[in-house]
Amino acid sequence: MAVPGRAALPAARPSRRGGSGSGTGATWRTTARFKVVFSHGFTGSRLDSLRASPEVAEELGVYMVGFDRAVYGESEPNPARSVESAALDMADLADALGLGDKFYVVGFSLGCHPVWGALRYIPDRIAGGAMLAPSCLPLPTSTVVANTTYLPNKRDAEIRRTLTADGTLRKKREMATQQGIQESYYRDMAVMFGKWEFDPMALPEPAKGCPVHLWQGDEDGLVPVALQRHVAGSLGWVNYHELPGTGHFLSAVPGLGDTVLRTLFG
Repeated sequence: MAVPGRAALPAARPSRRGGSGSGTGATWRTTARFKVVFSHGFTGSRLDSLRASPEVAEELGVYMVGFDRAVYGESEPNPARSVESAALDMADLADALGLGDKFYVVGFSLGCHPVWGALRYIPDRIAGGAMLAPSCLPLPTSTVVANTTYLPNKRDAEIRRTLTADGTLRKKREMATQQGIQESYYRDMAVMFGKWEFDPMALPEPAKGCPVHLWQGDEDGLVPVALQRHVAGSLGWVNYHELPGTGHFLSAVPGLGDTVLRTLFG
């Protein structure tokens, strides 16, 4: 479930947000055992989520909030946006919502750069994290924007056909690009695939009790599985979960959202 609202970030940059879990509003935010900030992927919005079942979220005591990342949807633009500012936006959102000193971060695809940024710039605020098909390499810009990239996984290809036919992809694009495609899509890629101020493969191991998990399908046509195998081989503290016969659209994998929550909090 999702409840829209606005959270004022520094420099008067409000971010449109949506909360999910077994309950909503201030009561559930304060009583939930685990607080999670979810970072949507390329072309996404605050309405994206892990698609975990409300029953599992309630059982584990999880509150998760998604938000429109800078220049997406109804968030205000940030001309100076960077990997660091993306991480700080999550911390500012957590503070605006009263999520406490520590919170969890979860990201999908291109939306994982704020998670990497959080591990680098605000490690003292992070209780744990999960990345689903994180992208660290430049994507074929024209085909990704046009949704024409070849998808070798049958489920991915069918999902794209269905969402194209019923107009869902068009609606998602309209929601994401309210400030123009240049400001949303292309600036997002510029931050993700530009020069970072740190090397993710050189990050130190997070503090004890701060687990980091990574899920990747071995038939992903957008983010190569070889990339994640390299990440897992370079960072021994990353708990790597490779999904056989699975593509890029991990939120559509039956039960995976529940698995992610149980792995982090079970």
